[in-house]
Amino acid sequence: FPNSAVSDSQGRIYVTDGNNGRISVWDSQGNFLFHLGQTPGDSRVSLPRGAFVDKQDRLYVVDAVAHDVKVFTVAQENPNFLYVFGGFGRSDGEFNFPIDIAIDDFGRLYVADRENNRIQVWSY
Repeated sequence: FPNSAVSDSQGRIYVTDGNNGRISVWDSQGNFLFHLGQTPGDSRVSLPRGAFVDKQDRLYVVDAVAHDVKVFTVAQENPNFLYVFGGFGRSDGEFNFPIDIAIDDFGRLYVADRENNRIQVWSY
């Protein structure tokens, strides 16, 4: 069940593969490269849904089951995990089954927080 597909500045395509708990990475010709988000720890994805690559080649992945957003740098040949934000709950900065993410030209992040019936906006 692929959910979202985004590309980086190198033309690689990242596909959130929700039910398999991974992000599949492909080159611009459609050749499979590797999986991302399957190593133990904070970078592991459980049920990845929405994704977005910003202008600095940071890949944001919404994890619906972990109720958070994982951030990777994809500017180099091998992506690296940067950080995670969010967590389960109803308060500001917490999610209940987040489903998608977008970033506007001003760098504001919009996270669709499905079960809390809201869109959360992040800026920095």
